[in-house]
Amino acid sequence: MNLKNNDMTHTINERVGRLRSWMKENGFTAFVFPSSDPHNSEYVADHWKSREWISGLVGRQERQLSL
Repeated sequence: MNLKNNDMTHTINERVGRLRSWMKENGFTAFVFPSSDPHNSEYVADHWKSREWISGLVGRQERQLSL
C-alpha cells in the first residue's frame, strides 16, 4: 500500500487511521517515522519528510512512533 498516494488532501487523523489499518492487516504493531534521510543529510529533501507528513510535526530532531 502506498500511504502517500495522493494523500495531501486527507487529514492527519485519516492518514493515521489508514496507517493503523494497514499495520493491522500486515501484522505490524509499531511503525517508526524518522526525521532523517538514508544519508543523515543536514537538510532533508521533502521526499523524506514522512514524519511531518503523517503527524504534522515539524522540526529537525523528532521521531514519530505510531502504535
